[in-house]
Amino acid sequence: MNPLALGLAMAAALCLAVASVIQQHAAGGEPDDLGSVRLFLRLLRNRRWLVGRAIDTAALAFQAFALAHGSLIGVQAIMTTSVVLALGLEALVGHRRVHPRELAGAAAVVIGVSVLLAVGRPTDRGHRAHLGVWVLLYGIAATGVALTAVRSRSRSTAAHGAFLLAIATGVCFALDAASLKALGGGDGAARVVVFAALFVVAAATGNVLVQRAFHLAPLNASLPVLTATTPVAGLVMGMVLFEERLQAGIAPRGIAVAAVLLLAGGALVAARAPTKDQPAMVGGGSTAGS
Repeated sequence: MNPLALGLAMAAALCLAVASVIQQHAAGGEPDDLGSVRLFLRLLRNRRWLVGRAIDTAALAFQAFALAHGSLIGVQAIMTTSVVLALGLEALVGHRRVHPRELAGAAAVVIGVSVLLAVGRPTDRGHRAHLGVWVLLYGIAATGVALTAVRSRSRSTAAHGAFLLAIATGVCFALDAASLKALGGGDGAARVVVFAALFVVAAATGNVLVQRAFHLAPLNASLPVLTATTPVAGLVMGMVLFEERLQAGIAPRGIAVAAVLLLAGGALVAARAPTKDQPAMVGGGSTAGS
């Protein structure tokens, strides 16, 4: 992965972490009886949340430039480090002691990303799948997201509901990253319009769901899960939609796939650290995702 794409992706991860903490605090301070859409509309009038949204937009801009110069697989993996930064910031802001499992999970994320980039060396071959493939993949993902969002309402605890919403959000953010990368490729006015529409739908859906997740439970119940889902979905989409490939050879590819699973598992370990099942702390965090 070239240094420019690497630097841009790291800048995006940092902005995303800061935005996540700010917006989670803002969402956590809203009334408990709001649905996902009503909560999102209310947050549009919350100054603290809007500051986080502005930083979130900066993260999106950095990510867009990173995707223009690097692979979807690599960029999405680097974005995973935002969970390490966000949990650290959230612990400082909320004066919360970091659990050993969170530290172990953070270490696994960093190691996984490093191994993926060093051994897997994901590359963008400049390929774009046929629109029919995009429609099929979006249809499958949309069905999964809808079912997950519905199931989140029936969970026994707020943390479980936030966990499921975070999975759905991670898929949405992987989809909007893929659309953003395809949008930067041009390929005619019709395709630009299609990819722009796909990006808007995926990003809007993800942001509505993630605000609800942040509203239900503390940041470490949702953001790590979201972060774990995104690189796994990004790996699949990079290979299917862009024909991105890992380093040649069974061993390097096996190690690279294991690295993706390690970073995803690390994020989940951080999410499973014991926390009281209580409303999100007052004050903030959201995620751009895309």
